[in-house]
Amino acid sequence: EDILNKTLNSNDEKRDKLPFKRYTIRYECGNTRLLNGASFHNSILYDSSNTGKTLNHVCSSSGLPFFPQAWPCTLESELSQMKKLAKDVFPEIESKRKELMAGFFAAMKAAEESKKEY
Repeated sequence: EDILNKTLNSNDEKRDKLPFKRYTIRYECGNTRLLNGASFHNSILYDSSNTGKTLNHVCSSSGLPFFPQAWPCTLESELSQMKKLAKDVFPEIESKRKELMAGFFAAMKAAEESKKEY
């Protein structure tokens, strides 16, 4: 099963009920650093200490291919972890993202309401 390029069948009833998500490989050098600070990126939601780390370090320290090597070849060790990432880790991260986004929007709404009071 190719989890990197899996698409939904156009006749699939789930297609209309679920948002279409696709894992994107970023063609960046492994020594590229993630931004410091708050982020909704999967690797940072998984472990907030990943901010400012290189992509290679994030993958090696977590043991998960958030940024899989695509050149000069894919790593078998990363390919074997892709299913775990997709089936176990990403659903947990998505729940955390929804929770954080709800808090973020609630804070924005509260700030907007407080402006109206003045």
